[in-house]
Amino acid sequence: MERQILVVDETNVLASVMNAVLARPAPGPTSVDLARSSMAAQKLLENNAYDLLLVNSQTESLDSMEVLRQLRDDDCDTEAVVVAGWLTPQLLDKGQRLGVTRFFRLPAEMVDLTQHLRYA
Repeated sequence: MERQILVVDETNVLASVMNAVLARPAPGPTSVDLARSSMAAQKLLENNAYDLLLVNSQTESLDSMEVLRQLRDDDCDTEAVVVAGWLTPQLLDKGQRLGVTRFFRLPAEMVDLTQHLRYA
């Protein structure tokens, strides 16, 4: 069964992470969609079932926690992982309240993120 991942990122940071992950053999096939805005993410979620949301909190105009709040308000209970340059107490608290299962700090935790994406 193919694993479906939705990447929410207005930059190319997570796209390059996904390219690195998918370049190596994984336990099973993986499909990745990229949404560059909260509206695009919502549209993709309306038409697809995802196993994982990978959200970049390092963007300037895209509020990742607002994206997650909107998705949760729409009854999306897909596992969410947040990537950040800095994991502030505010980000951790807000994310945990919105059901984020893991936080990764890039670039320091790139190997951990890669392992999570490959085997989660």
